[in-house]
Amino acid sequence: MDDAVGAQAKDAAQEGISISQVQDSTTLSMVYSLVTFGCEMAMIFGGVVPYIPQYLAIKKSKTTKGFSLYVCLALIVANILRILFW
Repeated sequence: MDDAVGAQAKDAAQEGISISQVQDSTTLSMVYSLVTFGCEMAMIFGGVVPYIPQYLAIKKSKTTKGFSLYVCLALIVANILRILFW
C-alpha cells in the first residue's frame, strides 16, 4: 500500500500536484469503495429482511394460521423490481 501511495506521490510531483491532494484522492477512493461495497451487501441481504418477522411469528406459534401468500407475493415482486432497477 505504501509503495502504491509512494508511486502516486512521485507521479503527482512530476505533474505539479501536491502530496496532500494525492492522499485526499486515495482516501476518497477508499471511502467510495466502502460505500459501494455496503450498497452491494444491502442489495444482496436486504431482500431477505422482510421475511424474518413472518418466519419468527410462524416459528413462535408453530402454525401457519395467518400466513399470507399475498405478503410473499408483494415482497417477491418488490425484490424483482428492485433488482431489475439496479
